[in-house]
Order: sequence, then structure tokens, then C-alpha cells
Amino acid sequence: MKRAIKIASAAALFSTANVAVAADPWVVRRARSSGQCWVLKATASGNHAPDVLARREGRKAACTAAKQLRTEDVTETKKCFAYATNAIAACNVEKVPLP
Repeated sequence: MKRAIKIASAAALFSTANVAVAADPWVVRRARSSGQCWVLKATASGNHAPDVLARREGRKAACTAAKQLRTEDVTETKKCFAYATNAIAACNVEKVPLP
């Protein structure tokens, strides 16, 4: 009986060890005056870029959203006219190049 309990306990431990951990929330923020966007953790201060354009689970997903928000028109307030240098570098790490 003890052996059956040990096996069941080991199986339960193994199955919980393989549960994926949810990715941290990230956001795409936009500066109102320049149209420049940042890709930041949702918990980061965004005073320089107060407008949140997208919220995603994980940095790679936020980079993909930022890339899809690209525009050539600086007056489009819900899109990214340019990207901050640190956003470009972070997204390159995720293999999502920003223009």
C-alpha cells in the first residue's frame, strides 16, 4: 500500500512540474508629441510615453504588436511613428525586428 502511495505522489509531482508559467504582461506605450513607441513591462513607469496602445503576455508578443502598429503618419495617435532605441534592441533579442 505504501508503494502505491509513493508512486501516486511521484506522478502528481511530475505532472505539476511541467505546468507552464504565464508570461509577464508587457505593453506598447506611445509618446504623444513624437509618436515614438516603447516596449516595456506593464509595471514599468511610462511617464514619458503615457498612452498604452497594446497589452500582451510576454515581450515577444508585445514586440509583434508594436511592429503591427507601425505607421508613416505621425498624426495617427493609435500607432507608432518611430521606436525607442531600447525597444528596437529588446525586440531584436526576441527576433522581431522593428523598422
